[in-house]
Amino acid sequence: MRDGRPNVDIWGNILTCVEIGYGIYCIIGDKNKGIEMARKTAEELLPESVQTQLIEDNSDVCSTDSLSNDIILNTLQEKGLLYNAKESSISDALKQLEEPDYVTGFKPAISDIELEGLEL
Repeated sequence: MRDGRPNVDIWGNILTCVEIGYGIYCIIGDKNKGIEMARKTAEELLPESVQTQLIEDNSDVCSTDSLSNDIILNTLQEKGLLYNAKESSISDALKQLEEPDYVTGFKPAISDIELEGLEL
């Protein structure tokens, strides 16, 4: 899994990472959001239709579209593999950040702010 440093991958800089099941993570980054798990885990748990939609990332696979994320969460819930029964809140969190570029929490540097009109 990730080491916490900024990574150049499908997530970008990771803003939030929550383990929702053993080795299964809900990740929200400044480029993407979704669910990541080991390829072997995905092959054992998920329907073939979802597996074809997954993005490979080294030995892991990632789901970034909302339909696949919902199917994954439902599958994990049915199999009793979620750590927390509040999977709907995880799904809501994934849906809430439709434009992750605008909610990174980082403020622009002062040099990037237009200074015209300010009384100094």
